[in-house]
Amino acid sequence: PLDVDILVAGTSCKDYSNKNNFKKSIHDKGQSGDTFFGMLEWVIRAMPAIIILENVCGAPWGVMEKELQQVGYTTASSGSYHDPSKPAGKRGTTHFFDTKFFYIPHTRTR
Repeated sequence: PLDVDILVAGTSCKDYSNKNNFKKSIHDKGQSGDTFFGMLEWVIRAMPAIIILENVCGAPWGVMEKELQQVGYTTASSGSYHDPSKPAGKRGTTHFFDTKFFYIPHTRTR
């Protein structure tokens, strides 16, 4: 479907994970880059108003933001973890959330 207002997506983290001894960049044709660029192709066609991406902290967030900016999205990184007791911030702002605060059953920050 292309008539979508909000995209919530988690692309592969395999190539960015701290557990991986053979990491690849987003442009190295690995699983992580391939799933990100596949998602980006869909975004270009659908142009949802809001995109929420989930991945490991070691993901190339700056590169992903730049790719989204090149297709017309406004982004800005805060580079800090979000305290869920406070508002998330203005439109177009990127925040890092720790899933422990949202009752999601794993301990890695995403």
